Amino acid sequence: AHLASIGSEDLKRRYLGPAVRGEKIGALAISEPDAGSNVAGLRTTLRREGDHYVLNGSKTFITNGVYADFIVVACQAEGGLSLVVVDAPSEGLSRTKLNKMGWHCSDTAELAFDNVRVPTENLIGEEGMGFYYIMSSFQLERLIMGIMGVAGMDLALEETLRYMHEREAFGRPIAKYQALRHRIADVATELEAARQFTYHTCWLHEQGEFAVRECSMVKLYVSELGTKVADACLQMFGGYGYMEEYPLARMYRDARVGTIAGGTSEIMREIIAKLMIDDKQYRSGYSG
Repeated sequence: AHLASIGSEDLKRRYLGPAVRGEKIGALAISEPDAGSNVAGLRTTLRREGDHYVLNGSKTFITNGVYADFIVVACQAEGGLSLVVVDAPSEGLSRTKLNKMGWHCSDTAELAFDNVRVPTENLIGEEGMGFYYIMSSFQLERLIMGIMGVAGMDLALEETLRYMHEREAFGRPIAKYQALRHRIADVATELEAARQFTYHTCWLHEQGEFAVRECSMVKLYVSELGTKVADACLQMFGGYGYMEEYPLARMYRDARVGTIAGGTSEIMREIIAKLMIDDKQYRSGYSG
């Protein structure tokens, strides 16, 4: 999002174009061991030396961090929080793969930068504007997680309904038992509410609105509903739902991170509370 919105034409040619064509893998490095959603507390530093920057610090929980060909790094420069593109591999950059409970299809890494040299032309946008750029991109990230959550719940429900029609207990399919039927009805109703709210927020974003409140609400509601739906659907499978060869085991594990990645549920609640109770105002860094 940063490269597409504020990157120079040169950066788009070297990194964004190849990424869109599937020729390069990109990563976004914001979270640190002591700072996640608290972007202002980032400690990774960027110091200018002639026509290069020197980057030092560490990042954690970085999606695509192990296999990325380039990494957009949030760091503290002399002018304030800034974003730079780092080629990977680079001298002084080390990457360690993290062993996660779920999301095994996506690598996640710890990164360490030890005097990594970065060309000054790899600065994204303006120096010191990184905080506003990141705050802007968070809204899209959280909206995308809502879209992913709705899709995941759709698949979980589809697999569960198929199983309920095939699995028999006491001489008839379990889809005929009222207790199970009514739980599915509740799940489907909540899922539909989540879908329509997510679609509405996508429309707001498409209209150019900086919909912090709605994006935060979507992230909060859909991610928490996702864990509830995965749990309810796994229950329909009985003991088989706990077995790795059945899809609900993976769905259950993968859904759990939804309330953490991209901003925890607690952070989402505080953002919503600040907007509605404290009359906090947020502005987009992309619009100046």
